[in-house]
Parts: sequence; C-alpha cells; structure tokens
Amino acid sequence: MNYQQYYHKKGGFTLIELVSALAIAAVLCICIAAIFMSAFNMEMVIERDSEMFSESYFLMEYIGNEIRKSENIISTSEFILPSGKGEYLPFVLYLQEKNTKQIVAYAIHNDKCYRYSYRSKEKQIPYKILKWDISDSNLIAEHVRLAENCNFNSSSKIIHLSFQLKDLEIIETDYYIYGE
Repeated sequence: MNYQQYYHKKGGFTLIELVSALAIAAVLCICIAAIFMSAFNMEMVIERDSEMFSESYFLMEYIGNEIRKSENIISTSEFILPSGKGEYLPFVLYLQEKNTKQIVAYAIHNDKCYRYSYRSKEKQIPYKILKWDISDSNLIAEHVRLAENCNFNSSSKIIHLSFQLKDLEIIETDYYIYGE
C-alpha cells in the first residue's frame, strides 16, 4: 500500500489545511470583533454628543427664562465682577424676588457654565460686589465654551449668545429685550 492510498483511506486533514482553516477563522473572528467594537464606540460617541447638545439647549433655555424674568440687564463692561470666576457672559441680570433683589452673572470656567448670584435686601445693588458668595453658585452645564461673537448690545436691546460644544459645532440664539 503506498502513501496516497493510506492517506485517502484515513480521511484526515493535512497540517496545511488545518492551519489555513484556523487562519481564516481567526481573520473572521477579528473582523466580527472589530465591527462590534466600532458599533460600541459609535454608540458611546453618539450618547456623549447627545448629552452635550441636551445640556447646551438646557443652558440656553435656563438663561432665556432668567432674561425674561429680569428687572434690568446691564452689560458686564459697566459692572465690576469678581475675578477668577472664569469668562463672564456679556450681561448681568437684576432679578426681583419678593423683598430680595438679586444680581445674576454667568461665567464659563474649564468648559463648565456657572451661575453666580448675589442677594441683597437693599434698595440699590452696588455695581462692585466685594464679597461674592461662592456657595450661591450653581453648575448649569458642562462641555461648553463661549464662542467669539457672544455679545450684549444695550442700544438695540439684543443679547446674542453663542456657545461652542466641546469639539462640535456652535449653537447660537438671540434674545430681544422689551420694555426697559
């Protein structure tokens, strides 16, 4: 009996066939794993971006509500605010709540937007606040930066807010102030 007859009677695979089959199976497994990892990473990116958009729209709505409730709006260029709080939005709001007046300013610091407020029972709120109560600050949104064209035009009564989301697009809105 020669070698070929013995091999065909056994019905086995050669080493080359086994190695080839294992290599093909390994490539297929790696491709399938790469597809799943890509889908998982894409889901994480979409979730992160969705959260950033949600927070930024909440921030715009929150600031808009306070602008509508404000008694007076003053440009930050006319107001002396404490330093070290970040980059301030270009306006300061005066709010009246029952017997208490409140000054509200917003600042962006380390890609986070904070709302700072100062409460006073006095009739006149000073333009320079010597002691700003840090405990009276709230984190409103994360992952936002002020864009270049954020401004307050007191003569035309328009506040233009423009925020850049972390590595994404810029969202903008205008608030028109009536009746001051």
